[in-house]
Amino acid sequence: MTPDMARTAALLVPGIQLSAIAFCCTSASVAIGNPAVREAIGEGLPGVPVITPASAAIAGFAALGVTRVAMLTPYLPETAAPLATYFNDQGLEVMRNGAFALEDDRDMARIDDESIINGAAALDGAEVEAFFLSCTSLRGVDVIDRIEARLGKPVVTSNQALCWALQRMGGLSGRPDGYGRLFDCDMPSAHAQGIIP
Repeated sequence: MTPDMARTAALLVPGIQLSAIAFCCTSASVAIGNPAVREAIGEGLPGVPVITPASAAIAGFAALGVTRVAMLTPYLPETAAPLATYFNDQGLEVMRNGAFALEDDRDMARIDDESIINGAAALDGAEVEAFFLSCTSLRGVDVIDRIEARLGKPVVTSNQALCWALQRMGGLSGRPDGYGRLFDCDMPSAHAQGIIP
């Protein structure tokens, strides 16, 4: 993805000053590295803050005031492992890590609601403060409220965290129904410019 980022970023909404731009692949943002993603996009759109699903999730957990998380991904274990390392490096503790062990994005998008809900429930424990549902292909937004109601803990997903971060970075307010406790939170100022490593 990296070689085309600057060129494609430059094509986005020409002539309009953007408040932020999102790079929408969780595992790739970790594999490439958030600083490299920001640098590449910055070549095409200089001066625009960049957020990734991984950095948005870090901001989301900071806003929620939690540090001990369970992570559920659709990935193969070797794809999930760098994300857990990234979270740990950013001050989170990944207490439990579950994966559906899928390789194809199309299959990841087909995981049904009950499988996601039951997968999160299987990772719950007294030491877990919140859940992360990783992958922008995973339909995690559809189940946020149900998991929060069932387990009594906040849920952050890749897509939800991106939407929340973009809303906050754009100076917008409002709380969409069904998107979880995260939308009750302000973005911590340290995260507002997309500066998280």
